[in-house]
Amino acid sequence: RPINRKDDNLVFAYMPNLDFTAETPEYTIRVTTNSLGLRDYEIPEKTPKTYRFLALGDSFTFGYGVNLEQTYSKLLEKDLNRNTNLPKKYEVINAGVSGAGTDYELAYLKYYGLKLKPDHILVFFFHKDFDANMIGFRNRSEERRVGKECRSRWSPYH
Repeated sequence: RPINRKDDNLVFAYMPNLDFTAETPEYTIRVTTNSLGLRDYEIPEKTPKTYRFLALGDSFTFGYGVNLEQTYSKLLEKDLNRNTNLPKKYEVINAGVSGAGTDYELAYLKYYGLKLKPDHILVFFFHKDFDANMIGFRNRSEERRVGKECRSRWSPYH
């Protein structure tokens, strides 16, 4: 089953409602995506008592190699909500995409991320993301032939 889908604004994105086990010699993890194709739980309507973070990034943000609860977005969310006396509930939405550079992240924010009504945007990047930006995410995606050869084998470069 393919894990990527064609997206006119982003060129590619994760398929919604994925649920599979990724196995390598180093780890075995469960990978799920929500109805938006994000590696996160379903995102409820934002309420006045919610403070929402949107985490943008690459495979480190996506959580390549760890289960959802071990991603830094979910660890941060858990830590922020540790004090139950606070007036707001904190949400940290994981919008990480393996192989994404800051150009992809900006496009995601523009076309989809702002619709999630974040109060705060977290951008996590690796120094090689700047090199990737020189190529441009549309060219990187074309090299992957995402629309033509979506393979079901788990790889951070799909």
